[in-house]
Amino acid sequence: MVPVLFGIYSNNNEPNSDYFIKYYKDNGFITGSSLEVCSKEVFEIEEEEMKNLNWESYDHEFFSLFCDPNFTPFNNPFSMMRGPNSIKEKCLYNKNAIQHELNYLNKFWTAYSNERKFFRMGIIDAHEGTYEAIKYDDEILYNFFENFEKEGKLKNTIMVIQTDHGNGQPGPFSLLNLDDFYQELSLPSLFIILPTKIENYSELRKKLKINEQSFVSPFTLHNSFVSILNDDTIPFSIHDKYSVFSNDIPTDRDCNILIVENSLCRCDKK
Repeated sequence: MVPVLFGIYSNNNEPNSDYFIKYYKDNGFITGSSLEVCSKEVFEIEEEEMKNLNWESYDHEFFSLFCDPNFTPFNNPFSMMRGPNSIKEKCLYNKNAIQHELNYLNKFWTAYSNERKFFRMGIIDAHEGTYEAIKYDDEILYNFFENFEKEGKLKNTIMVIQTDHGNGQPGPFSLLNLDDFYQELSLPSLFIILPTKIENYSELRKKLKINEQSFVSPFTLHNSFVSILNDDTIPFSIHDKYSVFSNDIPTDRDCNILIVENSLCRCDKK
């Protein structure tokens, strides 16, 4: 996630780089974020490893509720039986945890109905190895976005659904040492939904279709978030010059070109 957000690796050998949300704020966007976990970000790294990362806060942040010790065990935040990483349904104050996030998102969108805005929502319910806990979110998410669309809130909105990896938690696939488990570790999901009335929709849709089967790295995704702003003064990542929105990504890219470790490479070797 560090390459996605900052466009670089988190080590002192890299040049300083900005969190891409800064560029949205500089371009007049109101920004918001919610996380289902007691953490300021979707990753945790040591302070020494963050010296080259120029942090930027969102205008509105909602994660403090999930610091409640009734939800996140203080001494064991990665418990399999309780809390955000458990194999059970995630509930807090008589509501599914995700419902609190969706309520906050809805209030944010309503409060800034006439403003340019960016909202990042972090869902951690699938961060367990049984594939069961995330199923409790299906109907809640469906109902939310059905109403969101009916209210016209998706009319001018680009929606990006991404994960940092596939299923990588202890469970049936890891216990059986199946190849599917290792595939999941390094093959995250990425879905992009464009409103049909957006400017240059046909051109953008064509780019996305062309790049659908190309090798996309976290650095490509960083560039993609940047390119949405259509601001030539914002630099792309030093590790990748492509964006899914603005370039035809070569189909011959492989793990060697993007410097992916062999153990994490899922490219077809044929």
